[in-house]
Amino acid sequence: MRLPLLGISVFVMMILLQADSWEQQKSKYRDWRSSEFRYLIYANHANFDDPAKPIQRQVYLLLKEKAFSAANLKKLFALISRRFPQPDWLEVWVRTSLMQIGTPEEQDEPLISESPYIDPHEDEHPEALMIRIQDNEILRYTPSPPYINMDTMSLREAIHRR
Repeated sequence: MRLPLLGISVFVMMILLQADSWEQQKSKYRDWRSSEFRYLIYANHANFDDPAKPIQRQVYLLLKEKAFSAANLKKLFALISRRFPQPDWLEVWVRTSLMQIGTPEEQDEPLISESPYIDPHEDEHPEALMIRIQDNEILRYTPSPPYINMDTMSLREAIHRR
């Protein structure tokens, strides 16, 4: 009786040691591979149609609301600027809730700039706009919703993408 019990105990110990080793390897991979925060690019548009106009790129992304801070927005803009070094005109729109993003059906509807309709969820979640035009880089963001004014800061000193 003792022999099978001893064998099972050794087998279980080996599995536990192997699992611990696997967790250490996974932790090393996660530390190397993962970002400090999670984000998703849900749209990316560039206008190459009219050669007379400067090329502009607009990137739209969703950032976890818990990660929304001026420090993380600076890091995020550095990441996006490295991903899209061209063209010189880059706009990055940051949303923190799916309620701020139109569904495909809503995107298909015509927009009227003077429409009296106001999205009831517009001010419930933070958002940001980061703009790069040549060497000028700014960040406009809502420090805490609901907001009246957006904070603005220059990112030129904060981001070194080249």
